[in-house]
Amino acid sequence: LILRFLSGVEEHLAKKGKILVVVSSLTPWSRIKNFIKEKGFLMRVLGKKSFFMERLEVWEMSRI
Repeated sequence: LILRFLSGVEEHLAKKGKILVVVSSLTPWSRIKNFIKEKGFLMRVLGKKSFFMERLEVWEMSRI
């Protein structure tokens, strides 16, 4: 679902716009990170929270 969202985001994002996404440790992070790189975005982790069975992270993405 995240990859589908990101594949169309360029059409709607302003030049200096940012994207915030919450991702779970149950998600294939490496596929998403590779996709972000290929699309020419920078990504940084804004926050993390661990729970019993998973970890959630908030990622901020912006254009290079």
